[in-house]
Amino acid sequence: MDRCSLCPTDTNGQPCSRIVSCSGPSGRCDFLFLGAGPDKTEIRTGVPYSGLAGEEFNTLYLPLANLRRDQVAVSNATLCWDGTARIPSAKRLAACASHHLPELLDRFRPLVVVLMGGAVQTLCDKRIRLDLHHGIPQYTTLLNGSWQGWVWPSYEPALGMRDTRMMTQIMDDFRRLGDWLSGDWQPPSQPDYATDYAIAHTASDVECYIRCAIDAPRGHDGRWTPGCDTERHGGEVWSLQWSVRPHTGRLIRAGNKEAVEAFNHYLAQYRPEMSWHNAPQDLDAAERMRIDLSLARGHRDTMQEAFQLCTLPQGLKALVYRLFGVEMRSWEDTVWPASIAAMTAWLERGIEIEAQRPGVELTELTMGKCIVCGKRNKRAVCSVCGSTVNFVKREEFPNNVESILRHILRYAIGTGTGEKEKPYNPWKKLPEMMTEGLRGKVARPADWERLKEEAGEMPVLGIGNCDLEEAVQYAAGDADWELQLAGKLSELRKGKRWEVDIQDYDE
Repeated sequence: MDRCSLCPTDTNGQPCSRIVSCSGPSGRCDFLFLGAGPDKTEIRTGVPYSGLAGEEFNTLYLPLANLRRDQVAVSNATLCWDGTARIPSAKRLAACASHHLPELLDRFRPLVVVLMGGAVQTLCDKRIRLDLHHGIPQYTTLLNGSWQGWVWPSYEPALGMRDTRMMTQIMDDFRRLGDWLSGDWQPPSQPDYATDYAIAHTASDVECYIRCAIDAPRGHDGRWTPGCDTERHGGEVWSLQWSVRPHTGRLIRAGNKEAVEAFNHYLAQYRPEMSWHNAPQDLDAAERMRIDLSLARGHRDTMQEAFQLCTLPQGLKALVYRLFGVEMRSWEDTVWPASIAAMTAWLERGIEIEAQRPGVELTELTMGKCIVCGKRNKRAVCSVCGSTVNFVKREEFPNNVESILRHILRYAIGTGTGEKEKPYNPWKKLPEMMTEGLRGKVARPADWERLKEEAGEMPVLGIGNCDLEEAVQYAAGDADWELQLAGKLSELRKGKRWEVDIQDYDE
C-alpha cells in the first residue's frame, strides 16, 4: 500500500505494516465517521472502532442517532499505528489524512462527515473548538477545500468510558444528530440585533439606564433580575457590568465611587436577584469594588445551573452558542492579542535601553596592536610610528538582560493571532528566566530593577490592554448574555423532570 512521507517505521527503518483502512459500503455512503487513528485492538482485527470504544460506538451512540454500523462508513485520519497509545501528532495526522482521505471522500461522497475527537477537528478548514462547536453542524470544507459539506464535530466516543459527565454530552450530541438528520431539530441561527453598551461614568448614567429599562423583563415576582459580570486586569478588579434588558448593558470602572454608590442605591431600591456566571469569582470582585451584595434579594450562578442540567457545557460562550446560536468573541481573542502587543512593545523598549549597556570582555594579548597605524608589535612602542601599542582586546556583546529580552520577544511575536491553542506565554517565561537565566547566563536582580526603573513595570495580562471601546463591548456583552442565559435556563428547568418532590425538601 502506498504510504505518506511520515508513516511510522519499524526497527529496520521500513514503513510499518500495521494499517487499518476503512469499514463500510464499497460505494457511496451518506455518513462518514472519522477518528484520529487505530489502536492495538484495531490493528489486530483490521477494523476501525472494533474495541471497547467501538462497542460503545455501535451499541450506544449510533442507535441514539437512529443509525446502524452497516449504514455508515468508519475510518481514521491516520491509518497506521506507531505502537503507542498516544494521539497522532498534528503533523503526522495532516500528512496521512492528506494522503488517503481525498480518495475516501471521493469514493463515499458523504452528506455528513462526523469528526470524532479534538485531533481530527484540525482537518476542517474552519477553526473548530470542541468545547464550543460539538454537536452543532458546520457547513465548511476539509483539507484545504478538497471536500465541501456538513461537518459534525463530536467528542471521541472513548471519552465517555473515562468520564461519565462527558458521556451524557456525547449521548446528547448523537441524539441531536439523529433529530437533525430527520428534520426534527435545527440549530439556533445567529440573530440580527443592535447593541447598546456603554460606560456609566456618573450616578446620572446609572439612573438613566435603570429608567430606560423600566419595561425590561422581570422575574416571577415583578423584580428585575440583572445579568452581572466583572472583569480583572491582572490580579486587580477592573470593572463591574450589568444588564437589565437584552442587548444592552452598562459598565462601571473600579474606583468610580459615584457610580458604585448609585448602583448600590439601585440594589437597595429594587432588591433584584443578581445573576452571575461562576459566581464565587465575580462576587469576590464585586465586593472589592464596594458593591453591597447584601442589598440584593439573592444570587444565581448559571454555571452551576447548566451543570445541573447534565447535558450542557459550563462555559458562558459555549452555552450562548449552543442555546442562542451566537458565537461570542472569546477572552483569548480579545485580551490576549492586545496584551501581547503591550508586552512586545515593552520588550522592544527594554532591548533598546539594554543595548546601550553592552557586556564587555577584556582579553590580554601576547601580540599587541598599534593604536595609530594598526601594526602588530610585541613591544609597548610601535616600531613603525612610535605610538602606543595596545595589548588588551575589548569585545562587546549583548548583556544578559538584553539576551533574555530578545529571546522572549522572538517567541512572543505572533503568538496572539489565535492560531495556536496553547500560545507562547511570556508572562510565565520571563519570570522563569529572571531567576534561572538563559542557557546558563543569569542577570543580576539589580539589573532587572534598573530596567524596571527605566522601562517601567512589565505589562500584565489583562483587559486593560485593550482599546477601551473594545473592552466595553466585550465586557458588557458578557453581562447581556448572562441576563438572557439566566432566562433560558429558567425555561429549560420547567417541567416534571426538574420538579423536586416535597419529601426531598430540607427540613
